[in-house]
Amino acid sequence: IKAVAGRLKSDPRYSNTLVYNSFPIPKMTDQNHNDLMDIDQRLHAVMAFTQLPEAQALAAAYKRVNNLLNKQTISEQCIDTTLLQENAEQALWQAIQTIQAQAAPYFEQGQYAEYLKTLAQLQSPIDQFFEQVMVMAENSKIRENRLSLLSHIQTLFSKVADIGQL
Repeated sequence: IKAVAGRLKSDPRYSNTLVYNSFPIPKMTDQNHNDLMDIDQRLHAVMAFTQLPEAQALAAAYKRVNNLLNKQTISEQCIDTTLLQENAEQALWQAIQTIQAQAAPYFEQGQYAEYLKTLAQLQSPIDQFFEQVMVMAENSKIRENRLSLLSHIQTLFSKVADIGQL
């Protein structure tokens, strides 16, 4: 407040009615308090995530996923398992399902650090997917299915934070 108050004087050249103590501050409610605590937990979770050995590789993969999805529109988020042709994409889908089931309770309980730590197990399947699978396949159904697979990854990680910003 001292920094703000020092800059926003009550001099007429700044404002004759607005001074540091006239800012409308919302009343602190239980919901506001919970939101602030939630943000704090998310920040600590991201800080803990950055210490993991998989963090940089996952952040790069997340950026790549975002770039691919920002350039394309996906009509359906459902995965058609019959269109998963490559072993790497099948392995990624199995890993997503398994790890999502393991991580969901952590997210629901607000244990974001454990949630991200669990999702970090996806690093190897994601890396293999990008090494062995051409996402932008010529067949539009296969391409759409692969983009939906990437959309699942984006959704899982973005529940806590945009790790692409790391």
